[in-house]
Amino acid sequence: MKKVLSLLLAAVLLCGLCGVSALAEGEADIFGSYTLIDMLDSSSDEDMTEAIQAMAALGMSATLTVNEDGSALMDIFGEQQALTFDFDAQTVTDGEEAISYSFDGEKLIIGDEEQGFVFSKAGVEMPQRSGGPFSFYLMTELLDGGGEDLLPEIKASHGEDTLCALYLFKDGSGILEMYGESTPLQFDFDTMTITAGDETAVFKQEGDVLRIVDTENSIGTFVLSDPGCVGPYVMAAMVSGEDGDMSEQLALLEAVNMLPKLVIDEDGKGALDLFGSEMALVFDFEALMVDIEGESIPFTYDKGVIEIGEGDQFMSFARVLPEADGD
Repeated sequence: MKKVLSLLLAAVLLCGLCGVSALAEGEADIFGSYTLIDMLDSSSDEDMTEAIQAMAALGMSATLTVNEDGSALMDIFGEQQALTFDFDAQTVTDGEEAISYSFDGEKLIIGDEEQGFVFSKAGVEMPQRSGGPFSFYLMTELLDGGGEDLLPEIKASHGEDTLCALYLFKDGSGILEMYGESTPLQFDFDTMTITAGDETAVFKQEGDVLRIVDTENSIGTFVLSDPGCVGPYVMAAMVSGEDGDMSEQLALLEAVNMLPKLVIDEDGKGALDLFGSEMALVFDFEALMVDIEGESIPFTYDKGVIEIGEGDQFMSFARVLPEADGD
């Protein structure tokens, strides 16, 4: 957060690079209000788009208003700078130094691609979140070509707590986790085939049982299970009675890896990490209540998603899944 703030405050110091006046034919569309969407600096590898989005999520916007007489006002996160546009010369000044600008009918760039501010009438684009509930299957059998079950041997060598499981999403993608390694999968429900890299196999689904088969031999049997509440989560949704749905704000925080995180232990104790500040929680799995700083709040759990609260005020957390090893 401090890094993002320092980067954007540096933009305030660059305000002195802007500014000037007059009126040119064919540029009537330039009049109006703009929002800062990017800052260009060829000497830096920083992606300022994500930083600007994150600040917008926190209510700190950067705007520019251009008037017909050439006067303009730039507001960079509360710091205001009066400017003057010269539409004939296509320059803008703050009264001291004039620099060029370009306008394509939608985006207004003050400066150039080496160093400049990029404004848009459309405003800051909100990235879209993805993901959602998944089905969780535990492996109950792993047969070799001769029909021998290899699963007991795997658990004996890697430990009884070794997770051999399958995460299956609504879009057909999946993750196979076995002895500490995660493999990305893709299910095709039309052809009933499953692909992992260059390998393809057939799968069958009967009720809660899913079998991955090789010709006539069953090579893996999975049973639909409940992974339980224990584990790591990340905030997926939040609705506040006053502010309503906060999906856009969460999407922007996600872009800079600042989403609140939740970890729940087997004894029901939990820790909520809010931007580095940790809050202790206590879950009662039988009563489906969670204690947050002395306040008892209901929660629900379904397919890897925990929802704390009810009505028009709640927050949802999605289980953090293993990262697939490979593409």
